[in-house]
Amino acid sequence: MENLKFNELVIAIAAQNYEPSLLHPNALKYSGVVPEDWELARQPVIHQQGSQVTFSNGIQIIAQPNRCLFMEPWAEKTEQELDCPSIARRYVSTLPNLDYRAVGINLRAYVPFEGNEAGPQDYISQQLLAAGDWQRCNAKSSQQELNLVYEFEQYRLNLTINSATFNDAEKGQIPILLFSGNFEYFINPDSSVEAVAQIQTIVEDWAKNLHDFQDTLSRFPAMKVAVMA
Repeated sequence: MENLKFNELVIAIAAQNYEPSLLHPNALKYSGVVPEDWELARQPVIHQQGSQVTFSNGIQIIAQPNRCLFMEPWAEKTEQELDCPSIARRYVSTLPNLDYRAVGINLRAYVPFEGNEAGPQDYISQQLLAAGDWQRCNAKSSQQELNLVYEFEQYRLNLTINSATFNDAEKGQIPILLFSGNFEYFINPDSSVEAVAQIQTIVEDWAKNLHDFQDTLSRFPAMKVAVMA
């Protein structure tokens, strides 16, 4: 198997009274959430039902009723080079009076199976699941997907493992084994000031989630994962 490759980081912040129309590219720049020289990749969508701002560097901010998503493609960046965590922290500080409820740190990584279309499903069915007729049940074919839950001391990791495809600019569609991890944090503050402080700490320490994600995947059969110290 090839080495695990990281694909995307998404930070989700839930607030009960959050309105998507609050998201606007001009406000993001004026308040210092994003640098003033960042260019838009396309016309922003600003609406009460949902807003989206996409920058030319690939970073997206998506506002939905009661939550805001900060998305960044990982590509060849190191974790220190990702801008998404600092953007999320600055954005929260500009809206200190929202009724914050939860934070999600979402990581997506994959193992490519170039030239082996059946590879991802074979890994799930042969390496992770017990052999038996139950995998087919007289069906023509079957698709397996695993949903696992790991309870850590301060948070929960919801891990989904399935097969997918990755669109490579040069090689086209490549079969991949996709790992999607969601770290859940629930906010129970006594005040809005405390809520913002809790979110700031969670997002600032997101590397702990990355470490636990890497460490968890490194324990799977034949996985090649570099676990950060």
